[in-house]
Amino acid sequence: MATYYFYDISPADDADCLSIDDVVTRVADTFPRHEISAEEAQSDAKKRLAALEGLNAPEEICRIYREGKPVRCRIAEPDAKEYLEFDVWENQGIQVYPYPKDVENCCLPLARKLAELLGYRLACEEYD
Repeated sequence: MATYYFYDISPADDADCLSIDDVVTRVADTFPRHEISAEEAQSDAKKRLAALEGLNAPEEICRIYREGKPVRCRIAEPDAKEYLEFDVWENQGIQVYPYPKDVENCCLPLARKLAELLGYRLACEEYD
């Protein structure tokens, strides 16, 4: 059975989140290999919204997906094959669910670099 990881990259409890534009600008300026796609993230958000509505999820949860305008980011080191993918939402931290095989190769170092760049804290969790 594989072990999976979850990274929570978010501000300290008393700090505000950066705007989407600020996060995207910092990512683009810091990571030479990056991809930014609002269209991809928003398309996935619509799919999640449909699934949540089908499950009769609470309106406050559905509203996040209905009104949100997330942006998908992929970052990588210059010579790496692996990349870190995450969505940035307004007024929220960043959650990353890397594939198990990618964790040791690149994900944790990239997550650390991203957290430092944004001035956020990084929490790592394992689950099966």
